[in-house]
Amino acid sequence: MTQDPRAGLEAVTEDQLERCAHLLAGRVGLEASLGGKDAVDFIQEALGKILSGERSLQPGRPLEENLISIGQSLVWNERKKHREVRLPEEDLSSEDAARFDADTLVHLYIALVKVQAVLEEIGETHRIHRDARAFVKCLIRQVDRGESIKPGTIGRLLGWRPARAYGAWRKVKSVLRDQVQPLPS
Repeated sequence: MTQDPRAGLEAVTEDQLERCAHLLAGRVGLEASLGGKDAVDFIQEALGKILSGERSLQPGRPLEENLISIGQSLVWNERKKHREVRLPEEDLSSEDAARFDADTLVHLYIALVKVQAVLEEIGETHRIHRDARAFVKCLIRQVDRGESIKPGTIGRLLGWRPARAYGAWRKVKSVLRDQVQPLPS
């Protein structure tokens, strides 16, 4: 007689859920919430889907690995939903629409990589340089993921107060303006 692989799921402890959430966050690079959910929420959702029968456990795989695997799938689905959200073109003025062509993110990414290189050369002479480097690194990650690049969002992802985030953003802009050559039009 084979035992139901879902047996005992109701007895999953908070420590197990926290451990799974920590591992999930590391695997998918989830440092903040996504769609209002954090890693614990995704693991709890995974557990709920297993219990309801929407998702099944892989036989022979430890429970925690099953939860993390399903959690990863849920995170990727949530990211996909967020990437599909687009600004309706009719809401953009013709002047703004011209700035949002297909190459805009490529140009932004290239400029950020250049800023990162300049900040690396400057070194750690002042805290503002360290902050600006961390800020640019996070900005690059956000551009890669197609997620928000607002200074306030970057600050929250880094766990900074708004004044610190905006100070780092001002430093990044000054490096862009003063030390990075403009991209050809």
